[in-house]
Amino acid sequence: MGVLVLAIMSILVFGSMGAEASVIDDIPDAVNDSVFDGENLFMAKLLIATAIMVSVGFAMAAARMDLTPIVIILFAVMGLLVALGWMEYWIMLIGVLVVVAMFGTKMADWLGSRGGI
Repeated sequence: MGVLVLAIMSILVFGSMGAEASVIDDIPDAVNDSVFDGENLFMAKLLIATAIMVSVGFAMAAARMDLTPIVIILFAVMGLLVALGWMEYWIMLIGVLVVVAMFGTKMADWLGSRGGI
């Protein structure tokens, strides 16, 4: 499932690297025009990115995958969204910090720094 999502997203990224603008570049503008009357391109990009992230996350959760592969694949999708220009890099950085805060104590226990050797 995750490989299929990454393959589709890589086709979108590498397929839009031509000299002229592609259909991929027009999607945020179309969402901005239809939803926000052309007033808020940032929110249109954020809406698209959120819809993609939620749909990928729900699909993997419905497949009963473990949390670790879900997080890895969602970060890969975030990276592709940043490469497409549909998500700002600092949003991905905030996501990384949240995941580090969630798994920080587990990593410390796993490395043996808590509870002593």
